Amino acid sequence: MSEILSDKRKQLLGLKKKMEEFMPANKIFKGKIIEIKEGYVKTLFPFNKKFIGNYKKNIWFGGVLSGIVDWVGATAASTILDDNDINLSTVEMKIKYLLPAVANNDLYAEAEILSFSQNLIRVSIYIRQNEQIITEAKSLFVVMPIE
Repeated sequence: MSEILSDKRKQLLGLKKKMEEFMPANKIFKGKIIEIKEGYVKTLFPFNKKFIGNYKKNIWFGGVLSGIVDWVGATAASTILDDNDINLSTVEMKIKYLLPAVANNDLYAEAEILSFSQNLIRVSIYIRQNEQIITEAKSLFVVMPIE
């Protein structure tokens, strides 16, 4: 018995494909979306030795973590928008680095929409490593029509 996908589910699967395969930043991060629904996304980011920022302590570079926050937040924000008539831009990111991201361990990031208006979307993002929250962030995105 074949399953009929709703229009929204098809749109979310299309968004998943776009973010994983066509987003230039993800060619570096290699993030995989493991769960996506309206207003929420959960992702996996495999470790890469090129992500080391402090080679003496063997921990991830904070700039990579902020890039992950931006990518995951934008993905979650995009889940509530129509597919082809939008352009998202990051307006603000507030990041708290709670613990170092240790080398040789993958990261999981989750993002959830907190609130939205006609042209602004506020998102909460958490990055986990070994079940511990290591980074928490809040981001604000502006929605602009593509011209």
